[in-house]
Amino acid sequence: MRQRVSLELKHEALRLLESGESVAAVSKRLHISSGELRTWVLVYAKDGGKGLAAYPKNICTDEIRRKIVCRYGKERVPLHTLSARYSVPYSSVVRCISTYKRKVDAGVEGVVIDFMDLARAGDKMEEELTKAELKHQLKEALNENEYLKAENAYLKKIKGLNGSGRAQEQTRAQAIQSLRPKHALKHLLRASGMARSTFYYRISVRPDKHASLCERIDGIYRRHKGRYGYRRVC
Repeated sequence: MRQRVSLELKHEALRLLESGESVAAVSKRLHISSGELRTWVLVYAKDGGKGLAAYPKNICTDEIRRKIVCRYGKERVPLHTLSARYSVPYSSVVRCISTYKRKVDAGVEGVVIDFMDLARAGDKMEEELTKAELKHQLKEALNENEYLKAENAYLKKIKGLNGSGRAQEQTRAQAIQSLRPKHALKHLLRASGMARSTFYYRISVRPDKHASLCERIDGIYRRHKGRYGYRRVC
């Protein structure tokens, strides 16, 4: 039985693809089939790092085989898409569809098929994603992953935030500003729900050096229910 591919290898493959290397080049360098690489991209785009770590979740049971054959027979769905959709090993999908095609072509119910021949047949049958589509899918997946990291960092930063209105808005803007060295501004603004113009306005406002004094005066005024004038307050 083939050993499970490490998560480190999967991330290394995605990193190489994102850097601009072709599927064929990464496949040759890491000794991974091009179909399996495309499966990883789809899984990562759909379920992120956790989904990629868990893939494949299932073994290719008779029920899953029937579903795979049905979808391929009706829609000619690419093999890597079927592998990602049912979370079964790409090699299992290749064997399943290759067997199906052989039986259809031969017009018999049982055919003995060589494993290496199955792999070659699977590569020929697979509908190629264009480079633009692959790059777009990978970019979207990595972008969403970066957003989730930024959102998590922002929520930790503002945990226990007090105040309301302008004071809270100012604090949120300062939290975003402090996280900018590690996270993209667009992700932080999306996580906070703050408009870009509001953020720039808030960080441009200089802190009031008399803020603490104003708070004390306001406290005295409220404590005496507004009965004190400015002379008694001072």
